[in-house]
Amino acid sequence: MHWLERWLIAPQSVLSNAPADDLDLTAEEIRALSRPYAICPRCAEASFDGNLCGTCLHQPPAFQQATVAFYFHEPITRLIYDLKYHRQASHARLLAELFLAEVGETLRQQQVQALVPVPIHPLRRRQRGYNQALLLAQALSRGLQIPVLDKGLRRVKNTVAQTHLDAKQRHNNLQGAFAIVDGAFDGLQRIALVDDVMTTGATMQQIAVLLAEHSTLEFIAAWAIAKTE
Repeated sequence: MHWLERWLIAPQSVLSNAPADDLDLTAEEIRALSRPYAICPRCAEASFDGNLCGTCLHQPPAFQQATVAFYFHEPITRLIYDLKYHRQASHARLLAELFLAEVGETLRQQQVQALVPVPIHPLRRRQRGYNQALLLAQALSRGLQIPVLDKGLRRVKNTVAQTHLDAKQRHNNLQGAFAIVDGAFDGLQRIALVDDVMTTGATMQQIAVLLAEHSTLEFIAAWAIAKTE
């Protein structure tokens, strides 16, 4: 039986400081899910040699480092989809543990002081029952011993779903979508934004621009479980 089928049949407490093999995953299974290492460290797009891509050399994003562990392929796709739309909140723990198993050392090296989940609009939160990014951040917090800052950002615009929008449409769709809570980031220098999926990076970029303009943060990381190709 495949490891994912085993987990879905008998959910286990997967988030701990335990090594990856406690997930009952083989190295080959984890490797099959993961992205190659030849990716740009700034934006997480494919890079020929793993150094900064051409785009980031000329027009880097407002965040300083992006970390993404997996391609948005099955079974990661199914886990994220069920987490977001089928109220399978327990999937956040498994996704967080897989994320830590794959890129945990990279995350720790960034030495962030707080994990900031990408907020969703209150209406969407009521529909889903929770913010999946918050669940992921809370699970990562337990594994990394880094606090979650959940009240620092607000989603003030209920944007349309971004799934079928191109890069320019995503950018326009997110204009004015977020707001910073006064004083929420005082005393912080390094934070990580946490989300489930990164596509063009437009959401992370909008938030990072806002934070760069209205806070004294020196380092903004963008963490996502998976990235589309």
